Amino acid sequence: MRPFIKSLCPLVVITGRTTSGFYTVDETLHTTRLYRVSGQQTLAMNACPLSTQSLDHRYVFIVDAGRMIYIWTGKKSTLMLRSKARLVAEKMNKNERKGSSEIVTVAQGGEEPEFWAVFGGRQGAEIKDSLQTDIEYPRPVLYKVGLGMGYLELPQVRHRDLIISLLVTLDRQADRRHH
Repeated sequence: MRPFIKSLCPLVVITGRTTSGFYTVDETLHTTRLYRVSGQQTLAMNACPLSTQSLDHRYVFIVDAGRMIYIWTGKKSTLMLRSKARLVAEKMNKNERKGSSEIVTVAQGGEEPEFWAVFGGRQGAEIKDSLQTDIEYPRPVLYKVGLGMGYLELPQVRHRDLIISLLVTLDRQADRRHH
């Protein structure tokens, strides 16, 4: 047995995550996004165009730039919005980035050049009340994922069918509790 092991070429151990015959390392591409955090009783987080014109001093914005997550706090934003935005950013970092992003809070008027670079480098942009207070988005589409014969089936679930299915489920659960 020993002659066989000696006949093998020397084993090379590669540490870290490097491309090999068993493992490939792909750099994750990330699209920078801007979210407006708003709401009184219920927190709302809406995607906005990545532009300094989207910034509004009444709200808090989360700039998701991959390795950096900025929390921009407008001068007239509430403390509640600021703390909720921080919690959302921490959850994004934990769940989507495995803790690899740095979270930086940026107060309006105290922005660093790195922050403005995300918006294309326009430093000192004038921040005004946004004309768009309520951002409307198309109704989300829900798909049911199923395995077909060698392919995925993705039929669209109608809103009405989903509500009926939920009501039937709730009704069955209520029946089980009473029996």
